[in-house]
Amino acid sequence: MDQQETVKELGMRINGMGDLPVFSASVNRVRKISADPESDSMDLAKEVMKDPGFSVKLLRLANSSYYNRGLGKISSVSRAVVLLGFNTVKNLGFTLKFIESFKEQHPGVDMEKMLIRAYLAAGFVRDIALKAGAKDPEESYICALLHNLGEMACGYFLPEKFLELQKRQQEQGMPAQEVERAVLGVSLIEIGKQLASQWEFPTSVVKTMDKYTPRKEAPVCNSAQLNGALASLANQLLELLYLDKPQDKGFQQLLGDISQAAGLKVGAIETSLSDSFKMSCDLAREYGINGKVLQPLMREGGDEAREKTARLFSYYVAHQGVPPPATAPAASCAPSPGSSSVIDGAPAIHHTGNPMRQLEILQEITTLMTGSATMTSIFLKVLEGIYQGVGFERVVLCLVNRDRVSYTGRIALGNDAPHLKEYFTLAINPRHDLFSKLLMEGGDVFVENCQEAPWRALIREDFVRQVKATTFMVSALRHQNKPIGAIYADKAGAAARFSLEEQRGFLQFIAQARFALQVGK
Repeated sequence: MDQQETVKELGMRINGMGDLPVFSASVNRVRKISADPESDSMDLAKEVMKDPGFSVKLLRLANSSYYNRGLGKISSVSRAVVLLGFNTVKNLGFTLKFIESFKEQHPGVDMEKMLIRAYLAAGFVRDIALKAGAKDPEESYICALLHNLGEMACGYFLPEKFLELQKRQQEQGMPAQEVERAVLGVSLIEIGKQLASQWEFPTSVVKTMDKYTPRKEAPVCNSAQLNGALASLANQLLELLYLDKPQDKGFQQLLGDISQAAGLKVGAIETSLSDSFKMSCDLAREYGINGKVLQPLMREGGDEAREKTARLFSYYVAHQGVPPPATAPAASCAPSPGSSSVIDGAPAIHHTGNPMRQLEILQEITTLMTGSATMTSIFLKVLEGIYQGVGFERVVLCLVNRDRVSYTGRIALGNDAPHLKEYFTLAINPRHDLFSKLLMEGGDVFVENCQEAPWRALIREDFVRQVKATTFMVSALRHQNKPIGAIYADKAGAAARFSLEEQRGFLQFIAQARFALQVGK
């Protein structure tokens, strides 16, 4: 079959069969959320994003000429939900076909495993994007979720060809794209890109469907390149675990490539993969799917890192995500003698950052955001990350009051916390107050010396005397272009200075707080 025949047949099948299939459980949950008067658009978006088929349908509609009239391309499900409205999203469930019925007709094509794998890749990439301080973690998630759109489309719309692809790969051991061109006349990557373009998906998403090869590509230097690198490399890593076909690289090498692209340590990448796998196990149970769909291929070979991960994930599947027993006592997370975890005014000792504690708190925040935690508990955990993990001496969360004309210190950690909360209770005055200006305009500010111009004109005269700091960082929290509050942090000393690692750590946790506001609680 040549490329033209494949494209023609695929188009006919899509016209006849409609959209990609969805999990019946996701449709039921979307209907339930849509009917709940307490739910908001982000509750609905989070549920839709668990299902690749549902996500594709929403993005197709949101980018169609009927709904999207000069709004620009939409790459996030949350924006698509706002544009389409609750009723439209709810009614989509009546028009979509279920994976369960497809499985009965084509038992050889494991669509469940394919889509759960996409969800696993997406969660993995979103977690890394958050840690790396990506501009839009939801778009990173969508890029990874839809990276293998061509594979999903071929499996569903051309199941006979898909089974032939699998058979030839197993029998001939040829590179995947060679087999794809022999059977289809075109690669699955090209099929996915062509479909995404026809469905008016943003170019920023379409481009990430290409395979990323670090040594041939330019270094990652912007969010678009980061999304492309993470989406491709994460899916390559999972193919090593789940697909029995030749691969270009080993497991450890791919982990290193992801680490380099994201600017994170390999250990942080491994933690993100493990956390995302556990979330996928939870989704499988939630949707009533046999956990075996997440069982990696077990095989003996020279890739020790891959086999170790496969054994660990197999344990998770067998024990419903419970971590395996430790072979040695776990390291204590208690503060070291030179550190302190003091809340609301208990005596504080100067302490330094703890990278391991940073990672632990980042994981805890991710768990809170995927559960039913309140925004207050998430904000508190963010402050703990800045205080305990990054090593700032004091950190304060200020929130805009209901009157919208003042703001108040709500939560403070560190030395003299009650006094700091009291001090950061002020009328909003953008012309003469730096914190008010930041609240209203948004952004992040790093002040090396507030007694120098131009900061002096925007800082209250009693600031240094009352707060006892000249160097600090502060970031605004906004949602839908409305001021929510700000987070302030310092080292509790007039001569204190921040390292580059401390600045990055602070902004990493600010990104978590902003993402929590974006997904909503």
